[in-house]
Amino acid sequence: MRGVAAVVDAQGQWTLNTSQAMIHAEEARRLAMENRLRELEISCRMKQVNKELRAAERASHTLGVTQIRNPKVSTPAPRTISLFDETGQIAWPTALQGDKYQNERTAIDGFFAGRSGGVSSPDQAEASECLRVLAERLQEDVRDVPGGQYTAAKRFLGRLAAEVDSGRDLATVANAHKLAKSGR
Repeated sequence: MRGVAAVVDAQGQWTLNTSQAMIHAEEARRLAMENRLRELEISCRMKQVNKELRAAERASHTLGVTQIRNPKVSTPAPRTISLFDETGQIAWPTALQGDKYQNERTAIDGFFAGRSGGVSSPDQAEASECLRVLAERLQEDVRDVPGGQYTAAKRFLGRLAAEVDSGRDLATVANAHKLAKSGR
């Protein structure tokens, strides 16, 4: 009797194991399909963003060609102007005005003030490092800073980093903004 019971039990266990294996295989197939769907969605979004960026680039190029052909077309203000106040000083966003950020702000202010003839590599590296530290400290305070102020500060740091990386004569840009504000 025990031999027959063991055979029946083994067949039942085999059936149970087989059905569990089929369930696991189906679950794996479903997860693979979900992953593929997410990949396709991301790919479509990336294509859309690239398409929009190319369209914006073409539009800015077209505007530049139009300005060359017709100088009366107004030139858009450079992006750097929003970084400075009416005195030509950096207009630090509220989220970056705390004492915690003072040393890096002072270093960046010094970097942007009085530089002419372009930016040297050591200065550029020092300013980039200060901006990196500012971004890290801001990230540490993400829970304490209101969302809008945090986002504005992150964007501001991104624009500053782009200006530093460009190597342009930033003192001249700041002074031009100061002159534009004073009406000269």
